[in-house]
Amino acid sequence: MKEEELHIGKIVETAFNQSGITKTKFAEAIGVHLQNLNREFANADWSVIKLRRAGEVLNYDFSWILTDKGAGRPKAKIKLEIELEEDMLDAVLSQLENKKIKNLIQK
Repeated sequence: MKEEELHIGKIVETAFNQSGITKTKFAEAIGVHLQNLNREFANADWSVIKLRRAGEVLNYDFSWILTDKGAGRPKAKIKLEIELEEDMLDAVLSQLENKKIKNLIQK
């Protein structure tokens, strides 16, 4: 990820939106007034201290931001549960061997 594309406020806002934490609790935890929270999300440059506080309250590891070009960015996790009849198992498993799916998973 290029530095000019690294907008910390937007990254933190995305993690916040997925957290279920209230704006009031989050603003208090990172040491800003509630009415200034949206301004913080609009800010591309956050202090390391504020970013650490945000990570603690959101239970999110922002350390990848500080690595070389975001190389350690967390990968999305998707859990897929499929309920099917026993006789369909082989057909479904054979689709997972499909090279397109396999290549996507390996990337």
